[in-house]
Amino acid sequence: MLKDAKEDLNISNEPPRKEEIMEAFRDLKNGKAPGQDQANTELFNGHPELAAGILLPLFSKVWNSDGMPSDWSRDTSSQEGHTHLL
Repeated sequence: MLKDAKEDLNISNEPPRKEEIMEAFRDLKNGKAPGQDQANTELFNGHPELAAGILLPLFSKVWNSDGMPSDWSRDTSSQEGHTHLL
């Protein structure tokens, strides 16, 4: 049985806002290797408002759906061993 939390964390159930996405970009460290999507932090930090505006509809769609799109969990590596953005 779960115990009650010691304090209310005031967590929103709403989709992320553009401002929250931009705030998350500020927490990213530059100079790190990109992940499977090949998107590096400089891409997001170079134009955070533009990047957040592009990502917001995607994040909202995922948030409001039943879960993550199934093709996000499959391997996207090519024969050459490179990974490509879907």
